[in-house]
Amino acid sequence: MRRLSLVELTAVSRTVQIADAASLTILYRGVIGGLISDMPPFPGSAAIFGLVVATVVATVVATVVGALAGLIPAVIAARVKAIDAIRY
Repeated sequence: MRRLSLVELTAVSRTVQIADAASLTILYRGVIGGLISDMPPFPGSAAIFGLVVATVVATVVATVVGALAGLIPAVIAARVKAIDAIRY
């Protein structure tokens, strides 16, 4: 069995989160919705859209932070002479 890449794992994780949100919405409307007469004042599609936007924003922010966390030390290390890096 091959290992999944980070992109594939992230995609699987986000898909599971969206499916979880959708199943909870169905559960709410089907089971609990019969007991509660007031539905939220926004459509379910707005909740899904918000989840997708939040997922995209979180992924972009995490990618930028991770890139900077790796790039800044790498640039500093590239500017230092090898003998000084070994010494300290």
